[in-house]
Amino acid sequence: MIRGYLMALSNDGAEIKKQEVQQFPAEYAEQEKEKNQNDLAALNKIIAVIAAASQQDCRSASAVDKTIQDILNGIALDAPVIYNRVNLKKIIKAISQADSENAFEAAFTELKNYLYHNEIIEKPTFNFDVLKAIYQFRNYLEPRDVIRTGKHFNAGLRSLEM
Repeated sequence: MIRGYLMALSNDGAEIKKQEVQQFPAEYAEQEKEKNQNDLAALNKIIAVIAAASQQDCRSASAVDKTIQDILNGIALDAPVIYNRVNLKKIIKAISQADSENAFEAAFTELKNYLYHNEIIEKPTFNFDVLKAIYQFRNYLEPRDVIRTGKHFNAGLRSLEM
């Protein structure tokens, strides 16, 4: 998009070459290959959970996730329960920023308790496998640091070979 403007700065493309080297250093190709393998593993993991789940479990998880998103976005709900949006935001932030399996599990347990306490789900009937897989995948996609080199996200994630 800005290539034309950079070319206008210098005819020899020196600025373009300089920025390309900064954004994509020599070790970038190997890092990108490893990142693509990790992306594929994360994608395959969520696909396997969804494939193993019943249609009803998938529908239920989708409905619960929509309710969570509606609460976070302040959308009025039909339910007479007044949800604590601030607590839910803290829980979702803890899930998305969890940097270990233990931290993720602790935050996801808090989400379960929130959902039970606010009667968004019923204990004996809800299967958490799909909802958990969704939040694990979102956690995986969450950037951990400022991205200074390489791609900022994997636009080809949906087209990775499975």
